[in-house]
This record gives sequence, C-alpha cells and structure tokens, in this order.
Amino acid sequence: RTVQIVDFIKKFGIPVVIGGVHATIAPEEVIQVDGIFGLCRGEGEHALLDLVEALEKKKDYTKIKNWWFKSVDGRIIKNSVRPLIQDLDILPFADYDIFGHQTFINAFGVLQVFANRGCPYQCSYCINPTLMRLYRGKGRLVRFRKVNKLMDELLILKQGFKDVKTIEFFDDTFILNTQWLQKFAELYPKKIGVPFRCNARANLVTPKAVQLLKKAGCYMVNMAIETGNEQLRINI
Repeated sequence: RTVQIVDFIKKFGIPVVIGGVHATIAPEEVIQVDGIFGLCRGEGEHALLDLVEALEKKKDYTKIKNWWFKSVDGRIIKNSVRPLIQDLDILPFADYDIFGHQTFINAFGVLQVFANRGCPYQCSYCINPTLMRLYRGKGRLVRFRKVNKLMDELLILKQGFKDVKTIEFFDDTFILNTQWLQKFAELYPKKIGVPFRCNARANLVTPKAVQLLKKAGCYMVNMAIETGNEQLRINI
C-alpha cells in the first residue's frame, strides 16, 4: 500500500519521506522503494524540521542526522541518529486535526494518545532491542512526560473533539513508573474524567498499580502474553 501511495504522489513532483517502525528497522529495504526522497530512522521531530528548513533555504540536506537519502548516482547516504529527545515536554502538542481524527472518533469513540516513550524490556518479537542498539550511548530510551503537561494536552483534545467515549494510551508499559502513575491517578479523574484503557506487562501488575488504575478511571488493560512458553517467549 505504501508503494502505491508513493507511486501516486511522486507524479506531482512532491518529495516523499518515510519514517516510523518499518523505516527504522528495515532501512535498506525501504530506501529502495522508487520515488522515496529520503527515510528517517528513529525520532523524527527535530530531524524533519531540519530537513524542511534545509529544503526551504536550499541548503545541503544530505548530512542531516537520522536521514538516509539516495544520491543521483544511486549511492545510499546513511547518516547516524542524533541523541534521543530527553525532555519530551519541550515538544509542541501533536496536531491531530491534520489526520482527520474526528472521523476515527465518530466511528469508534476512541481517542488514541501516547503519554510517554520507550520500554526497558527486550522482547525478541518487539522493536525495542533494535532501538536499544540504534540509540546506545545516545540517551535514556524510557522517558516520561510531566503529568501536568499531559493533562494540558488531554484537555485540549477533549475540548477539540466531539463524542470521545474512551481514551486509549498507546504506551508500551503505561504502569512502568509507579510514582508517575500515582500523580496521574490524582489528576486525571479531576481534569479529564474520560474512561481509558492502556497497555501493561504482566510482571508489572501489582495490587498498587491496579488500585491506581482503578482510581484514575481505567476500565481495560491490554497485555500481550504472546506465548506461555518462557523459552519461546524470551529467546525466539
């Protein structure tokens, strides 16, 4: 599907860039797609801004960190990744409107949000081992937003979208930080009050975590067990 979309857009002479999970873990494959101007590995906020500014000012963009490009002679230019953004609160709130999020909410009643970033575990079937190798020595992979800042964003989203019946937090391990979860459980019911669901890891589910989730207004917790065989789960 991505190849079809790129094939359509390139007819208009618009530079097409790709990012996300696939581009990060399989860049050699993705960069070969005809019509792709460049791919971004890892976090893209600052990387994309740097690229847009370079194109706007007609400056050399080929050395911008996180980016891979195809040169005119067919060579692949591979830049290393920059350090991880350690303070997530410096980032502006995401613009959900550009993705037509209200249509999704109308259909399912669900607003999907990331509260934090990163996971400390190395499940073999997940992207995390790849991210740990890619970002070794470039900052903490697990980072938490200030709860107050998260509440500000959720309030804007709650007021900006109609008929939000559920908020779904997409964090890999929402209950990882008990201190953070405790503050969340204090503020979320007062400021937001929308029923929510989240992801958790079985070994992190404690009576304390469950109590805090209940206090906050959580009605569902998703856990991806994958397999009951420990050897298969960890090694394969």
